[in-house]
Amino acid sequence: MRTNTDIILDTEFNSRTGRFKIDPISFALITADGGREFYAVSDSFNMASAKAHEFLVAKVLPKLPPMAERQSIEAIRQGMSDFFGSVAAATKANQVTIWAKNGGMGDFILLDLLFEGRFFEMMNAHGIERTYMKDTYDLHKQVGSPKLDIQIDPDVHHTAIGDVRHERKVFVACQEILAARQP
Repeated sequence: MRTNTDIILDTEFNSRTGRFKIDPISFALITADGGREFYAVSDSFNMASAKAHEFLVAKVLPKLPPMAERQSIEAIRQGMSDFFGSVAAATKANQVTIWAKNGGMGDFILLDLLFEGRFFEMMNAHGIERTYMKDTYDLHKQVGSPKLDIQIDPDVHHTAIGDVRHERKVFVACQEILAARQP
């Protein structure tokens, strides 16, 4: 029997580092019920390259925590693995659906790159037999693209943690619309 748990993902990254490269800046995860969160900022992204990216300079870099609060990629990888393992253990889930807004544009790719192409192996090691990656944008379209009165705090917009909390609210609202349609 499959038991699923939903987790929402957001990342910030620099996609302008050169040919076929993506430089991770931050990662955030939150369970659909909002009970568990993970947030980490890399201490090793290429700051010079990030400072050449107008969007990152204007929207992302000023909101990052100080260097003392940032982590190595290895520590982020371990923290995320621990997060997925603890969520699976707490929920008794053997299946996880990871949701992200426009996730295929970078979030899902970055997640797999973080685990050096072994993301699904890591999930299997935690007893998660199946992992699905779905897009909250598509979910919103599925429910008819209603206007949702969910505002994002401009002070945390374009931080992975602020955006993932916002996207969780969108996910929950869409799930409520789907549930109301069930006979």
